[in-house]
Amino acid sequence: MIYDGFLIRKKNDEDFEYNLEDALHQAEDAIYDEYKIKIKLTTKSMETDWKPIIIEEDIGEDYIPSVNKKYFDACYTTDEDGHKSFNVKAIRRLTEYINKHVCKIVKPPVYGWRFNTKDEYQFLSLEQVEKEIQYGFKTKDKIVGWLSNDNRLTYKKWVFEPDETKVPKNVLNLYIRPKYKYDPNFDFHNSVYGQFLKTIICNNDEKAYVYQLNYISNMYKFGKTYQPLVLIGKKELEKEHTVSVYQQ
Repeated sequence: MIYDGFLIRKKNDEDFEYNLEDALHQAEDAIYDEYKIKIKLTTKSMETDWKPIIIEEDIGEDYIPSVNKKYFDACYTTDEDGHKSFNVKAIRRLTEYINKHVCKIVKPPVYGWRFNTKDEYQFLSLEQVEKEIQYGFKTKDKIVGWLSNDNRLTYKKWVFEPDETKVPKNVLNLYIRPKYKYDPNFDFHNSVYGQFLKTIICNNDEKAYVYQLNYISNMYKFGKTYQPLVLIGKKELEKEHTVSVYQQ
């Protein structure tokens, strides 16, 4: 069974008269005659619009107690007579700020804490998190704190799932996709990896080489391509062709 397609090397002999569309129709007819199954064959271009994504290095945002206090103090408003009232919008902003650094997991019951927003969560107890968040974590002075606020960041559970599309928004995924740092001075084409891919895998075929680069780039960015690459080689001793299929 062929999932997405297969590769047929075109004839390069100048004296060979070859019409690809006629060949495809002949193959369709042959399959129908043999199996009584109607199929439609077509060609798929080696050209692709897949391009690498250059990811800017994310330095994240540190937890700053003075900023936390600023949001907490803004929850109060004082009128001319000195009477205090509460600012609902400010309470929401305070909660959103704490959400950047703290989350609650329902099952198992634990809290996630990160000093910087680009860090992975450390799992702490309630008492440990309370020592980190100094303002507005618990309800104080009649201000609804993060812990009892309906807008706090809460996950139903955690999972380890490489396929991120399967993870609901209310579930914390512990899987970390591999990260890389873009180096504009790195010459991949003249590296050992680039030369191997071009000369060995692609047999110095420029179109096949560019296609594979974009294929790998897309697979790295999105995790899946939903189509396999087929590598066709020859065993010199047995003089027979072998096919190898790989896909993430």
